[in-house]
Amino acid sequence: MLLLMELRLFLFLYNFVQVQPGDRLLSVLPSWHIYERTIEYFALSQGCTLI
Repeated sequence: MLLLMELRLFLFLYNFVQVQPGDRLLSVLPSWHIYERTIEYFALSQGCTLI
């Protein structure tokens, strides 16, 4: 169930968030938060840098 939720969020981000390799991403959520972790995976898969 949790994996399905992460996959849905990942697909949502892929369709609606326009990031380019080299973009920098800053988030204020703790890294153990499920949404933060998914966003980190998404950003890294798109070539972004996490700050």
